[in-house]
Order: sequence, then structure tokens, then C-alpha cells
Amino acid sequence: MVKSGFHTKFITEIKAGGPAIPELEALDSASETVAICQSPLASVSKSLINQLDLGEASVIQTALELNLTTVAIDEKAGRALARLHSLKVTGSLGILLRAKNEGHITSLSHCVEKMRSYGIWISDSLADRVLAAAGES
Repeated sequence: MVKSGFHTKFITEIKAGGPAIPELEALDSASETVAICQSPLASVSKSLINQLDLGEASVIQTALELNLTTVAIDEKAGRALARLHSLKVTGSLGILLRAKNEGHITSLSHCVEKMRSYGIWISDSLADRVLAAAGES
């Protein structure tokens, strides 16, 4: 769960990558702000696991169990399935856009460049739309 200028956020991503991946190291360094909610594999619906990877499945399962209204999922299949469960969906860029609009970050384009440098694929058209919405086009 993340408490910040945003609302309380739950982080349910299963630690499949091991303890040394950069994302988990960043979360661990933010221990005062972030608590990772471990979703036991047994609690995630088999129908979700059969359609998605464990990360997206655990995000949707947690949202349904806690009556949350919005999830953060980037992958197309996970977003579609979340919507089928009547969940609102945002993604990494939506969170960063909100952070920019609320003054938590100064440059969304820098964040997009950094994500791409780590191998995260972001289409040019999506990046252009988000940067325009942030006033950085």
C-alpha cells in the first residue's frame, strides 16, 4: 500500500522476479511510504490466473476483494479483463500524468525517456498524447 499525495495504493505484484530486480529495490528503499501486500497464490482466482500473468491477476483479485474501484495495469489483456469486472483502469503513464499535474514530478518526458531506456515499450502515439495532456508536447 502506498500513502502519498495520492490516496492509499495497494501493491500486489507477486515477487516473481526475485529480490534483486530494480523495481523491488526501489520499493524496499521507500519502506516508510510503501508496504507490499503479498497475494498468496491460493487466494488468486484460477480463472484470472488462466487468463493473465500472476501480477495482473493478483491486482484484479485484490481490487475485487477490497471493493476498490480503480486498478493500475499496463498490459492490454489485464486492462480488458479488469474492465469486464467493472473496474476503472489506469496505467503507468496515467499515474505519472497525475503526478505531474499535482506537482510531484517536473518532467513527464524525462520519465517516459527513462522508462524506454529500461526497455519498457511505449508507443509514440500514446507518449505524444500523454505529453500533450501534461503540456509538454
